[in-house]
Amino acid sequence: MRKLSPYLMVRRLAVYSGSQVAYEAEFHTGVNIIRGKNSSGKSTVMSLLFYGLGGDYARWTPEVLRCTNVYVELEVNGAVLSLNREIHGGAAQPVNLYWGPLADGLASTVSWTQYPLRRSESKESFSQVMFRALLFPEVKTEDESNITIHQVLRLLFIDQLSQPFSLMIDEKFDSPLTRRATGDLLLGVFDNELYNAQLLLRKVKKDLEAQTSQYKSLVAILQAAEQFSSLAEIKNHIAVMQGDVEKLNAQIQASSPLQVRKQADTQLADLMKGVTASRTALSTAIQNLEKLTFDIADSKDFIETLQHRIQALTESIETRKILGQLPISQCPHCLTSLARERAENHCVLCAQPLPPEAEQTQAMRMRQELEFQLRESEKLLTGKINMSMKLQAALPEMKTIARQQQRTYDKFLDTAQSTRDEKVDQMLIEKGKLEKEIQFLQRQLAAMDVLDEHRRRMVELEVQVKELNEVIELRLKAQGKNSQTAYNSISQYARHLLKEDGAYEEAFADAKQVTIDFNRNTFYVDGRQNFSASSVVYLKNSVLYAIFFASLENDFFRYPRLIMCDNMEDKGMQEARSQNLQRTIIELSNQAKVEHQIIFSTSMIDASLDIDAYCIGDFHSKENKTLKV
Repeated sequence: MRKLSPYLMVRRLAVYSGSQVAYEAEFHTGVNIIRGKNSSGKSTVMSLLFYGLGGDYARWTPEVLRCTNVYVELEVNGAVLSLNREIHGGAAQPVNLYWGPLADGLASTVSWTQYPLRRSESKESFSQVMFRALLFPEVKTEDESNITIHQVLRLLFIDQLSQPFSLMIDEKFDSPLTRRATGDLLLGVFDNELYNAQLLLRKVKKDLEAQTSQYKSLVAILQAAEQFSSLAEIKNHIAVMQGDVEKLNAQIQASSPLQVRKQADTQLADLMKGVTASRTALSTAIQNLEKLTFDIADSKDFIETLQHRIQALTESIETRKILGQLPISQCPHCLTSLARERAENHCVLCAQPLPPEAEQTQAMRMRQELEFQLRESEKLLTGKINMSMKLQAALPEMKTIARQQQRTYDKFLDTAQSTRDEKVDQMLIEKGKLEKEIQFLQRQLAAMDVLDEHRRRMVELEVQVKELNEVIELRLKAQGKNSQTAYNSISQYARHLLKEDGAYEEAFADAKQVTIDFNRNTFYVDGRQNFSASSVVYLKNSVLYAIFFASLENDFFRYPRLIMCDNMEDKGMQEARSQNLQRTIIELSNQAKVEHQIIFSTSMIDASLDIDAYCIGDFHSKENKTLKV
């Protein structure tokens, strides 16, 4: 049986009360049934599983609150990892993760990593880690909310407490945008390339708006000056004024009597401080810019190396999965036909036990670490580039100020030993005015250079917006095809399950179309919902199982081929009707050619299904409850 990606399977569930095991069960691929009488704790186990996987749940019974931890061992896309979550009255408990089997994790005290449910600048969230393991893209809704692993579990888990007409588990503060994005993600309608293009388009448009705003502001400032219309005109005027300053310097030099001014030393010292400060600032800025330039080059090389390593690791994981699924019917050496029968998890050639999933787990853990390093390195690189751009923009004015202060100091030094008559003072005043005007025009010149840069950048961004719009248009067309295929497949499986219901509901037998609506969080049969309470429960199960079975048929689905159901019978459903649904689901499971896992609880198990191949643990009752506390 082949595996589709993403693939998620529960291998082991353990609930502890301190150091004592309160509940423990091992699970397998295919169908897993937790059975027992009412009020024996079946729903409690299902809720603990939901919680252990990262779901938000806090409505615990007193028996559960006597427990301390829930552990879940998982297989995720071929890798094995274990989760540990403390049990408290509040739901927002962090999740501890161990890369490897639970038995190894329980023996280790240092290899577990704790992840919060909510992301922050300093710490990744549990959802971010799980999304990467499942090969999910990180999805944001139109209102910038992040999709979490809890939102995913709302469609994988069928509970008893939600409203009968609810497609996903009910929540107090529930957004249609979140449900829509979650549905698109799991049904494979969400296109990662389309999403990235849409994100980039939003960013580019914001950049374009910022560039346009800055451009208009600079234009307004330059127009307010109303002096010059071109760079050449400004440069010519600066040259003329610099010539006038030189003439004034010569006249001042010629007109200075040879008497030492009383305040010359003080003024020279003040001017020298200004020269030293401007030189130091300029030198520091140049050194920082040079260091940043080298750091940016090193960071780019490091990021490129990380990208190559991630790509190589990803290709290695995929190659291993593909080679592991290739059937070998003949010996590659002598071409003799190989025996079809072999022990499970043994090599078909040498009959030796196959190694555990340790290599796949290690590879996935390494990829997680590399991807985290990549994101952090990209953040640091962005900061360095921004700082470099700021320094580059500041350097021209810093150089101008340094040169101006040096010239002022030099000229004052030449005349510092002279007293000035009224004519000399007037020339100095005129010289100061000219120098200020030159400084203003040099700033205006720099502003026009910046204006040209904004204009050039605006053209680049406009071209990028056009190209992204074209990409988005093409991807939307492809997305529409996947959407139609997904919803048609779901409707087909749902109608099959409804028709297998028998004569309980006439509308089910004649169903033409089953539709799901994530915006309204509900579903319809030929546009209607008004059925008996037990029929609505049957319909709800049929719809959610239809999504699951459609994921086994369509490889573009991101639904991870796992469904958990704690609602097989409810609202007065008859035993024969529930058992018929159980048999139909198991029949579809046995026909599937893709590895999958179904976990459901029932108090009305069909006798033909009450066997070890399907059932997990004991038959539970009030005398033999699930939790031993």
